[in-house]
Amino acid sequence: MTESQILEILQRFVGSEIELSFWTYLLTGFVALVSSILGVFVATYAKAKALTSTLDETLRQVKAQEEVVGDIKADIEKELWVDQQRWEFRKGLFLEMIELLYKVRHQCLLAEKYLDQIPSQQSIEDDEDRENAVDHLTAEAGKIFNGSVRELTEELKILVNLKGVLFLSDNVMNVLSQFFKAEEIRVKKVYSGAARNASIYDSDPDSYEAYLYHKSHAAELAYRELVKSARLDLRINN
Repeated sequence: MTESQILEILQRFVGSEIELSFWTYLLTGFVALVSSILGVFVATYAKAKALTSTLDETLRQVKAQEEVVGDIKADIEKELWVDQQRWEFRKGLFLEMIELLYKVRHQCLLAEKYLDQIPSQQSIEDDEDRENAVDHLTAEAGKIFNGSVRELTEELKILVNLKGVLFLSDNVMNVLSQFFKAEEIRVKKVYSGAARNASIYDSDPDSYEAYLYHKSHAAELAYRELVKSARLDLRINN
């Protein structure tokens, strides 16, 4: 019963000229007060319950969003870790290949020191002595090319075939292929006709001396191109 309903009943009693005692008025006021308090309590409780329900739903949504964000973060961290591992692997592979090519180039330079002395042997007057001197220098250079240079080249081939084919770019593989096929490319140029008249070497392009010089030149080019490719692939100094 609401406060307005109680007042309406009292007005009816007053209008009917029925005498009400003091306690009746007091009790009526008390009931009205209690009803008012209960009404306020019920309304407040309903609002609080609705607010609690809203907060629970909000917390549930926030928790769900946090789980989604956590999953996305975990996926990103996993991808970054995988990318980092790939980068580390490629870096190690490039360093190994560059080191091998550097050693190849170093051995080629040692061999070139013998080849560079051949022109000066032309000053030897005796034909046999001159020929022996040239043969000796050529043989010493050949020992290096057919020894350490060949061994290092084979080591590089094995490294590329075992680790490089899956992780190196087409450009890098092409650079290495040009180096491995240097003699095949040289022979094609020699017999093309144009190269015979436009050799970058002073000697006959079809000579053993030219073969050794070309091998050294191929190692130098491969080393430079591989370093350049490694910088681009690993984003070094970019």
